[in-house]
Amino acid sequence: DEDSFRLRYWSSVADYQIAVFPQKSNRKKCVLQCIMPPVSEKPARTDFLECIREQEKTAIAGSDSVYVLGWSVPTSDSQQETLIREVVAQRTKGYDEVVVGNLGETPEYFSRVQNTFEVPRERFRIWNSGFVKFAQGLKTSKET
Repeated sequence: DEDSFRLRYWSSVADYQIAVFPQKSNRKKCVLQCIMPPVSEKPARTDFLECIREQEKTAIAGSDSVYVLGWSVPTSDSQQETLIREVVAQRTKGYDEVVVGNLGETPEYFSRVQNTFEVPRERFRIWNSGFVKFAQGLKTSKET
C-alpha cells in the first residue's frame, strides 16, 4: 500500500490476484504472485522471472558484500544455488564479506552458505539470533 507504506496481504489459492495501481491508472489488473517456493525448477517462462534472475546475476557478480537474510538454503532450491555458484565461479575477485542472518540455524547451514559463496572464514559473518539482533548489531557496529 504505497500511501501508507504498509504491506497488503491477499488470502487466496488463485494463480493471479486482481490489483489496482492508482499511480498508473485506476484500471484493475491481474498480477502474478511473487513468492516462489523453494523448488528445484522454478518456471522461467515469465519475463518477470527472467528479469529478476538477470538482476540477481549482476548483483552477485558485481558486489563486494553479500547479505543473506532468512534464506534457509533448502536443498530443494537447487536452481537458485546453481545460479549463485555459477556466477561466483566467474568472479575474478572474492567478496570482502558475506553476512548471514538467521535464527537458530545449524553449523552445517552456515557451512553450506559459506561454500556456496566461496568465501573464506575470516570474511564470513554469522548472526544466528534473529533479525532484531542482526539489525541491532549493525547499528552498534556502525556507531563504534
